[in-house]
Order: sequence, then C-alpha cells, then structure tokens
Amino acid sequence: MTMFWTYRQPTEVRFSLESRHALPSLAKDLGRFPVFVTDRNMIRHENAQEALAALGAEAKVFSDIDPNPTFHSVDALAAQIREQRHDFLIAMGGGSAPDCATRRRGTVYYTGTS
Repeated sequence: MTMFWTYRQPTEVRFSLESRHALPSLAKDLGRFPVFVTDRNMIRHENAQEALAALGAEAKVFSDIDPNPTFHSVDALAAQIREQRHDFLIAMGGGSAPDCATRRRGTVYYTGTS
C-alpha cells in the first residue's frame, strides 16, 4: 500500500515516496531559485540526489540541520534564503528537515535571530 497525502495551510505539504517525480512541474510553478532542505545524511541518499537534480541547476542545498531543529538551524536557513535570494524551498527527509523548513517561514524576513 502506497501512502500519499497533501496538506495546505498556507504551505502545501506533499507526502509520498513518489513525490520527487512531480518536482520538475512543481518547481516550474513555484519559481526559479529553489533551496533543497534536507539533513546531512539524507543528502547522500540516491532519492535526495534525484530530487535535487529534478529541481535544476539553480537549486542549492541546505543540510545544516540539527535533530529536532534548533534556532541555529532555522536562523542559518533563513540567512541562506535571504543571501542567495531563493524564491521557494523543497524539504525532504524525516521530521527535522520539514520542521526546519516550516519554522523558517516566520524568520526569513526578520533580521534578528529566532
């Protein structure tokens, strides 16, 4: 049995082993400069490399994520988004990468720390 679900409020979350196959068309609708958020171990996985390639040459990686993301992880992601002017992000992995990605939403345009 394959599990798939989509959640929106206001950020869309897609959960499925096959979601990475939708990345090229999804990325086209979202912007041109993505950041791929994942953890230090997941980035070495074949599925993560496939997803990163699907996002295109402009995609950059953020993998400086602590387990149960700390303020450091969230602030570092927000800084990268501001400095490299990413216009959307894709998170892949267990809980830490998506948690960090969602928490950065409130900090990306805030110049202080979390």
